[in-house]
Amino acid sequence: MSGQDQTKYANKLQDANVLILGGTSGIGLCVAEASLEFGALVSVASSNPERVHQAVAKLQKAYPSKKDNIRGYQCDLGNQDTMEKNTVSILEKVVQDTGKKLDHIVHLSGTGVDPVPLSALGVKDMTDRNSVNLRFFSPLMFGKHAPKYMNPGPSSSITLTSGVLAIRPLHGTGFAGPMTGNAASSLGMTKGLAVDLAPLRVNLVLPGAVDTPLWDALPGGIGAVLKAKAKDTMLTKIIGKPEDVAESYLCCMRDANMTGTEVHTNGGTLLF
Repeated sequence: MSGQDQTKYANKLQDANVLILGGTSGIGLCVAEASLEFGALVSVASSNPERVHQAVAKLQKAYPSKKDNIRGYQCDLGNQDTMEKNTVSILEKVVQDTGKKLDHIVHLSGTGVDPVPLSALGVKDMTDRNSVNLRFFSPLMFGKHAPKYMNPGPSSSITLTSGVLAIRPLHGTGFAGPMTGNAASSLGMTKGLAVDLAPLRVNLVLPGAVDTPLWDALPGGIGAVLKAKAKDTMLTKIIGKPEDVAESYLCCMRDANMTGTEVHTNGGTLLF
């Protein structure tokens, strides 16, 4: 007796409209790839227009049959003066261009660890830094405006990003306080937004060390030092691959029973 297999799980993202902020490289690009493989419409965004162009070209080359499902947008979310305007603008553009409301937003925009020694820290320096704008203020702006552009109910979600530093400060660096405070702010925000935006779901992914270009962007070769140190504290003894970490974001999108939750993917570094 022949028949067609059920697709109870494989089709959860079929035709879903997904916006990935910070989706042009690293984890974000892998989330875009995975979403396309599950049948989603995917829009990637970055503040760098050249990176947007390159990411779209790469995705279209990898998925030639899904070219019409791939879009790219330049969007600067690091400037407090234009953040809210740009947030509304990209939401409007994606909905207009795709002809349908969004189902999922993945917020991966960030600038790395942005080390600031506590001894040199000023209030204005901290509040004006891109890392704080992108990790704290920008998610709040999307929490404020995104529901108007999203399908309602638990089938839709916003997934934010922090990092293992929110749980485990870097000892002996001199900038553990500012970095940990910045990273940890997302934990409370996720829970609060999950309550405010219900039944729309809000979750948080906290990656550990992941092999992405962010390491190379750190000044003075500190990226290589931190990367080697991180590897030594991981039970897996390997730096995380972005295509593996992307699975945590898929889980947040696909599990309609998950909200206000922190998802850890760190190679066991918290157990070391």
